[in-house]
Amino acid sequence: MTIGFIGLGAFGERIASRLVNEGHGLMIHDLVTDAVRYFMLRHSADVAERPRMVARLCDTIVCVLPSAADVRQVSIGPMGVADGLEDGKRVTLIDLGTSSAKEAMQLAADLAPRGVDYVEAPAYGSTADVREGKLVIPYGCNDTVVSKAREVLESLSSRVSHTGEPGSAHAFGAFVEQIRAGALLATVEAIVAGKAAGVSPQALLDWSQAAGLLAPAVATAIRDHALKPGNVGSGHSIGALTHNLALALDLARDHKLSLRQSEAALETWRAAQGDRGAEADHADILRWLEANAPVKGETPPTA
Repeated sequence: MTIGFIGLGAFGERIASRLVNEGHGLMIHDLVTDAVRYFMLRHSADVAERPRMVARLCDTIVCVLPSAADVRQVSIGPMGVADGLEDGKRVTLIDLGTSSAKEAMQLAADLAPRGVDYVEAPAYGSTADVREGKLVIPYGCNDTVVSKAREVLESLSSRVSHTGEPGSAHAFGAFVEQIRAGALLATVEAIVAGKAAGVSPQALLDWSQAAGLLAPAVATAIRDHALKPGNVGSGHSIGALTHNLALALDLARDHKLSLRQSEAALETWRAAQGDRGAEADHADILRWLEANAPVKGETPPTA
C-alpha cells in the first residue's frame, strides 16, 4: 500500500522514515523542496508537487504539520487534498500533529462532506521514541476507518489506542499529560524536601516505585535524567508538558470543573518554563525547584 505523506519537518521526516523502514511505499509532499530532496537522498519514494496529487493516487494520507490551520490548508485549501477527489472517492487523512480537541472536532466536521475521513492521532514522544516504535498514539475517528487507521499507526508504535470520535484523542492525551505533570511535580517536591531533611533521594525514589506509588516513566525521568549530574535529556520538554496541562484544564473548564491542584501545578510549570525555557527537558524541574523552593530571606530553623 502506498501511503501519502505530507510534512517532512524534523519530526515528520522521522515518521516518514519509519514508515519506509516498515515496508510502506510513500508519496511525499512538502512545501520546502530541500526537505523533499534530503529525504530522497536516503529513501525511495514518489514525489507529489501538490496535495491534490497525493489524494488522486493514495487512499490513506498521513500529515505531520505544525497546526490544525496547516492541516486545513492542505486538506481543503486551493490545490488541496479535497481538490484531488473525483467520482465519489474518499480518502482517510491521519493527522499526527497536536492541536486541541475542539480543533480536531471542527476539522472532522468540515472535511467529511468533502470526501475526507479525518483521523485525529496526536503522536506523543521523542524522536528516539519514533525510531524505537515507542510513541504513544491515541486516535479518534468514526467507526468506518478504525481498522484502516490502526494498520498504519501500528507501523509506528505498539502503543496505539482508539479513544472514540474525533476530539477524544487530544482530550485523552491532555489528561495523560495532566497526570504526568502532577506526578512529576509532586515527586520532585518530595525529593527536594527529603534532601533538606537528610533523606536519600534514590532511596525515596526506589521505595515509591517498589510500592507502586510512582509510574515507571516518572521514575525514569527523575532517576536517569535529573538525579545524575549533568544528564538532563529524557526527550520531553517543559514547554510541551505545560502546553498539554493547560489544554487539559481548558477541557475541564468547558465542563464546568475547577481542578485547583492542577491549576496550582500549571502556575509552577509556567514559572519553570519562564526561567528554563520551553525547550528545557521536563526532568529539569527538579533542579529548577531546588533553586526556587527555599523561602527568600529565611534560613531553616536549627535544632
